[in-house]
Amino acid sequence: MLFCKTDISVYFKLLNRIPHSHHALEISIGTKSPLLLFESNSKSMEFDACVILPNHKHKILTDKNCGSDEVITILIDANLPISRSLIDYYKLKERKIYLFNRSEISTYIEYFIKAKKISNSDNGDSVYITLLRMLNFLLPQSIIQNVKPFDKRIQIIIEYIDKNIEFKQFRIEELTKLVCLSESRLEHLFKQELGIPIRKYILWKRLKTAVWEVKEYGANFTGAANIAGFSDVSHFSKVYSSMLGVNPSLSLKYF
Repeated sequence: MLFCKTDISVYFKLLNRIPHSHHALEISIGTKSPLLLFESNSKSMEFDACVILPNHKHKILTDKNCGSDEVITILIDANLPISRSLIDYYKLKERKIYLFNRSEISTYIEYFIKAKKISNSDNGDSVYITLLRMLNFLLPQSIIQNVKPFDKRIQIIIEYIDKNIEFKQFRIEELTKLVCLSESRLEHLFKQELGIPIRKYILWKRLKTAVWEVKEYGANFTGAANIAGFSDVSHFSKVYSSMLGVNPSLSLKYF
């Protein structure tokens, strides 16, 4: 991993070895060779770079002649205005995936490769600056300013989950009382607003919390899983694989 915040991460590795889905907008780029994208119908398509709708099941493979370190994988939390703006701008709710030609982003590929070389010395700052430049190219700034806010009741739930995710087990009854909604109405409204069931969203937040504990504080997998509220390290590993497409031991070691 070259850069990590709680809501944005940049890897110079291929994460998508098995079919998976996650609550983050994904940008995948082949730095030297085209990649292969597989959706749930098992059909494959070749591409140089793409942006993928959050919660859309897929996997990405490299050509047999190139290595996994020739891939840039960017994950941007789906709740962020930039993600929601990209979803709208590229009509991802309808098409699920938008493909870019290499010529469109070749300059940024070069910038990322240069930033990778100095990522250890500048703590990933150059990677983050390159990401911001690319996002500014992909999306007019005026679009971000017009993002529709979440329903206020759902925003209350999101903030409560975010604030209490560590060592906490949530009950739906507890959440319904916060916003005076029935269980069925809350679950429907939450999925309508975020595109993901509330229970799966909680798992996503637990996963991000555990990864942050490993990345920032050097926690081992067992300790990170405990802090994030997973039942055990096996549960953490299973969720990690289903959401990121690879076993944590194969990707977290690149921190």
